[in-house]
Amino acid sequence: MRSLAKRMTDSYGASVVDVSILAKSPPSLSSIRETGSLQVRYIQLFDQRCYHEATQR
Repeated sequence: MRSLAKRMTDSYGASVVDVSILAKSPPSLSSIRETGSLQVRYIQLFDQRCYHEATQR
């Protein structure tokens, strides 16, 4: 995360980087049968805010 924050800061001048990692969860067969929906769910695995000071170029 810190490495990503540093790269974003150096490349784009960002001082704060919010990182969220999501997993895509397809509906189960029983859920499809019950609801008739093929809606995909997203499960949040990781969420973090990183702060970094920009380096001078």
